[in-house]
Amino acid sequence: MLEKASGRMTAVAYDLKDRLIAIAGERAWSETREAWLARAARKCGISYRQAKSIFYNELRDPKASLVESVLASAEKLKHQEAATARFESENQNADYRYIVDEIKRAHEKIEALQAQIQALATRD
Repeated sequence: MLEKASGRMTAVAYDLKDRLIAIAGERAWSETREAWLARAARKCGISYRQAKSIFYNELRDPKASLVESVLASAEKLKHQEAATARFESENQNADYRYIVDEIKRAHEKIEALQAQIQALATRD
């Protein structure tokens, strides 16, 4: 099933490890490495043993189905991160627009007060 690497790992295996780490995400201080790898395995739809083999460089030539599962999960993560970034950017832009509008209203009020002061000064 899973082949123990007797030689060097392929570039695909190293790429899988990097993607698996990205899929797993940040490891909480209270989380064990096993739980962290299990979370990555669940997200990829692979077994814990497969995830562990990827992480510990035990696979020299991984199966195509394993590679496809990890790559699909990495692509899904990439799309989710892009959507989150767009959402945050839109919210930030909305916040900036609100602040700019508030500044414009304050500026208009200051101009109106200055006009009233000018009118009172010229009346005397």
